[in-house]
Amino acid sequence: MNPDSEDLFTINMTRAMEDNAFASGITIFEMMEIAGKVVAEEISKFANKKTVKRIVMLVGFGNNGGDALVAAKHLIEEGFTCYIILVGSKTKFNSLASQKNYEILQKILPKDNWLRIESKKDIETAFSEFQDKAIFLDALFGIGIKGKLKQPYKAVVAYLNNILKEDIISLDIPSGYDPEIKN
Repeated sequence: MNPDSEDLFTINMTRAMEDNAFASGITIFEMMEIAGKVVAEEISKFANKKTVKRIVMLVGFGNNGGDALVAAKHLIEEGFTCYIILVGSKTKFNSLASQKNYEILQKILPKDNWLRIESKKDIETAFSEFQDKAIFLDALFGIGIKGKLKQPYKAVVAYLNNILKEDIISLDIPSGYDPEIKN
């Protein structure tokens, strides 16, 4: 998106839109399904233009990660090969909706397509799997992010920004970017 666009939203503006959706009766699970489907459609268009069939998703344990898991489900149905890199040492997702989508995807996605980064030392190993062309999806954090990045997230973001030379698509906002800062 163009940073000079008037279509940029702050976290507070985005939360207000979500609150309005919830007030209309939509559930977090339904919202996640809609978001994931739209994300999958956009990634599919982008990947087809680039003739790429491998999608690597960096997934955090919040609702942004849940959106990515739903997107993976739809992309797999379209014939893409998806890999999930869970980042962090948690064992459960923060919301029941994200946890449910994780459990659904575990039944669909082969175990070899799941990777984990729990510390800085895991980063190169996780990314070494992807020497061939792939599109990366940054779903580490969404509008719930607060404060500065901690490890291993800080090192993952540095790796993405400085070493990875593939296409990176971010859900909500790029991890490590503070959307509340005005230029």
